[in-house]
Amino acid sequence: MIRTDIHFNSETNVLTALCELPGRSKGDVNVVLSTNTMNRVRQVVVTAKPPQDLADDGYVVRERRLGNVSRTFVVPSQTTVRSSLVLGVDLHVTDARARVLQPDDISVEMRDGLLSLKIQCPPPSPGDDSQQIVIR
Repeated sequence: MIRTDIHFNSETNVLTALCELPGRSKGDVNVVLSTNTMNRVRQVVVTAKPPQDLADDGYVVRERRLGNVSRTFVVPSQTTVRSSLVLGVDLHVTDARARVLQPDDISVEMRDGLLSLKIQCPPPSPGDDSQQIVIR
């Protein structure tokens, strides 16, 4: 999992997620906007390839965890898209057309191993609609 700090600005209704991706460049990162096929929830999925590293041989101790990493963020169902390319980070929808798309409501930047996602959200709901589910 990608270590992430998440902040919501209640004045602008912008959710900012700062994803830590040390040692990775923009070309190692993929950001995808899609709809989950099981529950129809819109989501942004960030995936990253492992950073370029030394050869596997010769290690006595290897404490850093390497490999592909990912993180999923739920976005509002009305998030819109238009054709574009985002600051060197590929952002595309997983559909049959396989076009490169940029959501109007999402901006993505990457600098010094820190990926910044800014997601425009509607105002928060006024009340708590949670319900207790009985375990049988």
